[in-house]
Amino acid sequence: MRRPHTCFSEKPQQHLILPHRRLLLVRPPLLLVLLLLLTLTVSSWLAVFLCGFSKPQQQQVPSLEFNESLNNNNAHHSSAESVQDRNDSLSSGNLLGSPYHNWQLFASDFQEMLHKLKIFVYPDASMNQSSSPFARVFLPNPNPFHPKLANYFSEHMFKVALLRSSLLTPHPQDAHFFFLPFSVNTLRNDPRVHSEASISDFVTQYTTRISWEYKFWNASRGTDHFYICCHSVGREAASKHHDLHNNAIQVTCSSSYFQRLYISHKDVGLPQVWPRPPEKLLNPPELRYDLTQLYC
Repeated sequence: MRRPHTCFSEKPQQHLILPHRRLLLVRPPLLLVLLLLLTLTVSSWLAVFLCGFSKPQQQQVPSLEFNESLNNNNAHHSSAESVQDRNDSLSSGNLLGSPYHNWQLFASDFQEMLHKLKIFVYPDASMNQSSSPFARVFLPNPNPFHPKLANYFSEHMFKVALLRSSLLTPHPQDAHFFFLPFSVNTLRNDPRVHSEASISDFVTQYTTRISWEYKFWNASRGTDHFYICCHSVGREAASKHHDLHNNAIQVTCSSSYFQRLYISHKDVGLPQVWPRPPEKLLNPPELRYDLTQLYC
């Protein structure tokens, strides 16, 4: 009987452990903090995009370069001074008007992240792979502002911004994180996959192939890998792969820490944004029909 065609090659699974990297049974807090900073950065971009959405011709993919004008003095603060400033702010209760407990401390950490954090994206997201039958699942969306994407804009815009950022490295041995570039939203709308069970099977096969072809997954069993999903089906996408679900970081648009398959000590929330064109303005009060006349 002829075997059905699959998009992944079949190889015996190898379990390679890099000698210079110990197994990460407990996630390093520093890595999680860095990823939280990255998520906050992307959230800021989304807000900027929404402010300029009424002018499509001016929409641009943001840069991850830090605005030196905002931090030309603060970046030179020593750690001791920053900690003291934070303690002074907390003790005085001066926390109104800013989302930060202490801007100087945050700016210093943010600047360090932009210079040191490195992310390796598996090459499926490269344009060199555009001939693959499932290229659309991995390549960035050419038009993340398309109305049909609706409230899954965040998932696609995250990938677009990340792939154009200065955080990427072509050298996986230098990376702090590894990005799995599959798109659950694209899979959900692909007639070859579509169902929740098929999406889980696809993601499981892809992750297994990554562990065969690259040694970095097996070095940490996925604890330094992350993926993004804003589709409700995304919660099920990793359910059939034990290490992907239990170890890898899920960047998700979940609105609650109590969602099924969300693990609060490792997963990260991303604001879900739905960009809409400007709505038609309402009539001013003097031109509106006075409903009180109906009861006179």
